[in-house]
Amino acid sequence: MKQVVNLFILLLLLSNTTSAQWKASEGPFGGGVQDLYVDNNTIYACTSLGGIYVSTNEGNSWKCLTESMKSLNFYCVTKGGNKLYAGSTNGLYVSDNVGASWQSLSSSLAGKGIYDVYVNGNTLVVSVINDGLYRSTDGGLTWVENNSNLFASR
Repeated sequence: MKQVVNLFILLLLLSNTTSAQWKASEGPFGGGVQDLYVDNNTIYACTSLGGIYVSTNEGNSWKCLTESMKSLNFYCVTKGGNKLYAGSTNGLYVSDNVGASWQSLSSSLAGKGIYDVYVNGNTLVVSVINDGLYRSTDGGLTWVENNSNLFASR
């Protein structure tokens, strides 16, 4: 009986010392976090009510990269080459200086909710809320709807 009790105590002690320890981070502040992109030790987070945030210290502190665009909801953030791409409720944005400034990538996507973006060189594919997929082969200058064979007929 004593061996069973000792085994139980040992298992209880081991379970307490091997469990993960969670600590709340200081941000990002701006609604729910919609997406994360990790690039080595840099973490980018996009939020539904506050923009794109960056942490260079494993999430201990955060800096907003989109102060001038806080009215937008952001759904996704990714990196392609030396550019950051961010999908929002008002189209796709790009930064070529790690988020110091942002430009709208294409007027043809303005006003469209960009839920996700795939980047491979100059080829970009975005998923547009309630509108399917769009594809660009020139770095986002022009876009073509790319939904053929995507939706089954009903």
